[in-house]
Amino acid sequence: MGAKTRGFLMLYVNKISKRYPDGPVLEEITFSIKTGEKVGLVGANGSGKSTLLRIIAGLETPDEGSVRLEPGVEVGYLVQQVEEAASTRVVDLLTSGQEAWQEAGRDLDDAIARMSCDPGDVEALDAYGDALERFEALGGYGVQTSIDRICAGLGVEALDLDRPVAGLSGGEKTRVALGARLLSGSDLLLLDEPTNHLDLPALTWLEEWILSAPQAAIIVSHDRAFLDRTVSRILFLDERTHQLSIYQGGYSDFQEARRREREAEMAAWRDQQEKIERVEREIRVLKDRARRTENSTINFAIRKIAKGTARRAIVQERRLQRDLDGDQRLERPAYDNALYLAGMARSGSSDRRLILAGRGLSVELSGNRVLEDVDVELHGGDRAWLSGPNGSGKTTLLSILAGERQGSGEVVLGSGVKLGYLKQEHTRSEVPAGQTVLEAMRTVMVGEESAIRALLDQFLFTGQDVMKEVVNLSYGERLRLELAKLVGGGADALLLDEPTNHLDVSGIERLQGALAAYQGPMVVVSHDRAFLHGLNLTTEWPIQDGGVVPVSPPRLTAPGGSAP
Repeated sequence: MGAKTRGFLMLYVNKISKRYPDGPVLEEITFSIKTGEKVGLVGANGSGKSTLLRIIAGLETPDEGSVRLEPGVEVGYLVQQVEEAASTRVVDLLTSGQEAWQEAGRDLDDAIARMSCDPGDVEALDAYGDALERFEALGGYGVQTSIDRICAGLGVEALDLDRPVAGLSGGEKTRVALGARLLSGSDLLLLDEPTNHLDLPALTWLEEWILSAPQAAIIVSHDRAFLDRTVSRILFLDERTHQLSIYQGGYSDFQEARRREREAEMAAWRDQQEKIERVEREIRVLKDRARRTENSTINFAIRKIAKGTARRAIVQERRLQRDLDGDQRLERPAYDNALYLAGMARSGSSDRRLILAGRGLSVELSGNRVLEDVDVELHGGDRAWLSGPNGSGKTTLLSILAGERQGSGEVVLGSGVKLGYLKQEHTRSEVPAGQTVLEAMRTVMVGEESAIRALLDQFLFTGQDVMKEVVNLSYGERLRLELAKLVGGGADALLLDEPTNHLDVSGIERLQGALAAYQGPMVVVSHDRAFLHGLNLTTEWPIQDGGVVPVSPPRLTAPGGSAP
């Protein structure tokens, strides 16, 4: 249909609630979206973000409440996991929703072919005129130009359009599906983690597209810099209350507003605790005074005064109890705990000993030279960002340095160095059936159970959490367990391949804080600019044409700015 005039309300979500057998997910969610408006939808994993998008898209039904779209508004929905039929080709997915344009184009080509064989074919000439009119009304050759531009921007221009989607990697599927949504012409885009699997050039391109597009969009993303650049409001789903709060501005504005709210909540709770302590102290004083007076005299008048004092204490006690039992009682604000990498690094910033070196590293994959004569060195205190576009060989180089892939050249470890390698696919690693968190730690760490539990506590596995089965852990929990295993296994230098994949924003912020405080050397692969900025990086290893020429300091812009 094409986007409507900006500023008019196009979507109304009114008091939506959704519950599953294991509990509520959404409670009385209400908000509206104007034409052309871009908003971010954030919240912890499991808070209901994808459920809300599916309800708006009409794929799920709320238990209560309603969704109303203005007449004629079309919705385009990008899901996190793209699953297409085995026969679906790349071109079919890219142009889904453009079937009429494709048919008109085929009819136009057929008419041109007939006319070239017989220029005097009147029927072919009529068919040509009809097909051309339909083709141009549906966007004409401008649609193909848009397809080419979007494919180039998302880095899928080299894909064979006749290739089955089922044969693509997860990242390629996501980028092709994203391209299809951008091409759809929908008035309202529902984008669930559109930045997954995008490298920095593609991220920058998508930011510019979102900013200039006339469509409205609700964007779920863990990329804080992307949200800062693209949205004007943040919709926050609280996983504790299952309710929605709305904040003006980008993610940084939301983060600052939440910080002020948390400070105010904590101040109010402390004020109430001080008041409770004061009243309880007064009650104790009154009771003690009444008791001592009654026990010290037989004077009826004085004992009567003492009883009155005791009654005042009882009245105050009952009033306090009513307040505490009612709505006035404040619970201590519950916030996410910090994550720690304590006791891990033996190589601080002042220790410049050699940690790791790759010399003359080369590797060929499927007949293509991916890395060519790469020389890199990591010393104590170095915090390197391994950068480059998708497919440039970042994961390959990291796996060679970790000793998990072979190539020509040599890898040299410093004396006594033990590397900790966090793979990009760590959340999907195979684990023995029934293995618990505690048992997983025993595979890398010997010693008393109390010591193992103490270490797990640093990674937020407390109490009975250590008895959870690993296969049932969330993505964020699995990441924390993998980090705990690196520490428990004695690693003193880190190789991290996309460590923020599958984490929600709060999980990324906790990991970022832990790594910022960690004093050891590291090499990190990531496209998350806000995350990278918080790591105190000292150098960049950019992969270009199979080689690496270290750059110091790393070429990063401020969060929310354009990426290199």
